[in-house]
Amino acid sequence: MHPSTALVTTLMRQLEQQEGRINHMYRDTRGFITVGVGHLLPHPQAATRQAFVHRDSQQPASDAEIRAEFRHLLTLNYGQHHSAAGFRHHTRLELPDEQIDRLTRQHINHFSQELADLYGADAFAAMPEPVQLALYDMVFNLGLPKLKHGFPRFNQHIRNRNWAAAAEESHRRGISESRNRHVHDLLSGKLHQQVATQPTT
Repeated sequence: MHPSTALVTTLMRQLEQQEGRINHMYRDTRGFITVGVGHLLPHPQAATRQAFVHRDSQQPASDAEIRAEFRHLLTLNYGQHHSAAGFRHHTRLELPDEQIDRLTRQHINHFSQELADLYGADAFAAMPEPVQLALYDMVFNLGLPKLKHGFPRFNQHIRNRNWAAAAEESHRRGISESRNRHVHDLLSGKLHQQVATQPTT
């Protein structure tokens, strides 16, 4: 299943608002090395698969340089008081904008298939766009296993198309209340009109 161009545009904007857009490697609040719009790099080899360049020259970085920067970041402190942008002065490499967009679209396509598998392709496609946006945020933040097994009542309400009840079961720990509130409002209908009338350009 591939979402519409309009939905991808809205979703990319939403994900950037919630996850941020950082063009260098950094440690997230759990200590994981991350880049772009919340793209996890689980090990140095995953980082070398990305087209990092030197910030000053825009020349491609070597695998050795990427691995060295990855490992250096692992020596730094992280947590709620360490912003993603604050790691910039510890880095010399960055990921070009087109590569960040490519990664984000790959995530969206991957999560589209996971949500179609979880709820049924036809059922997911028939859901209102604000509900789809809420589900993308949930799966992007939680990952499929935790969404599938950690929110049984939420999933039952989604399958029953009881969006308001699902909204009450959508609260997640470890994220901002504004993000939780945004998903709640998408599901409960408070943001349906705004999403429907948002420009797609």
